[in-house]
Amino acid sequence: MNLLLLWFDRYQVANLINRTIWLYGGERPNTKEACPAKYPFLRIDKMALQIQDDLRKMAVTLLGTRDEIRRHPDIPVDAKPLIPDIQLDDVVLHFRCGDVLGGANRNDFGMIRFNEYKKWIPNGTESIGILTQPFEKERNRRKDSGKTDDCRKVVYALVEYLQEFAPKAKITIHNGKHETLPLAYARLVMAHYAITSLSSFGIFPIIGTFGEGYFQKGNRGVNPFATYIPDILGNVHEMEAEVRGTGQMRDKSVEDFVSWFVNDTANI
Repeated sequence: MNLLLLWFDRYQVANLINRTIWLYGGERPNTKEACPAKYPFLRIDKMALQIQDDLRKMAVTLLGTRDEIRRHPDIPVDAKPLIPDIQLDDVVLHFRCGDVLGGANRNDFGMIRFNEYKKWIPNGTESIGILTQPFEKERNRRKDSGKTDDCRKVVYALVEYLQEFAPKAKITIHNGKHETLPLAYARLVMAHYAITSLSSFGIFPIIGTFGEGYFQKGNRGVNPFATYIPDILGNVHEMEAEVRGTGQMRDKSVEDFVSWFVNDTANI
């Protein structure tokens, strides 16, 4: 109920009858693609269909069958959810904060402007959920704990920004003590529209989402494989927003952060 990897631990039977068939998305990987020496060449997209199935099965197990689309063939439609009475959002945003908000001196990790979200949130959206780190220092990793106050201010600025764009939508921040990692993944998988920025955490539930999934274009340091996913999964889409690297945000004030996020036209 609290950890992710246990959901994906499995004995994967090899296809020994016909080794030319590849059942997991795209073309069968060669040895170089399957066992690269460096991260930028890791082709996780070669397992896209298995990732999708695993994430959907986990989400339905946790939250229950919701309709004719959000269901899984291995889970009976009348099975009781492990986490009952969860209200789902039409749109769910994974907003990575913490170490990205002016942490390490590197620019492969970074953040995108708030106006990118407006491109993908449809008119008439009734509810928007924001998944982000806890605002209590003690519930964060040590390297993230120093950014909790700044993170809170930025996230509330995001709420205000989105509320102006969608005045009738209910906007909820999901980062309370009962919001576990599997639940965060399940919310994204079950959303009609699921969005993550430049983060290795958020890419996997985007691959698994039942709805339309959006991710920021990766680079050599973050999600280099993800650019191939839309060719395999038609409901997953790559965004090409302007990125402000975490190295560029070091020693900047929270007022500077907010000004950059909400300004739709200014340069980095």
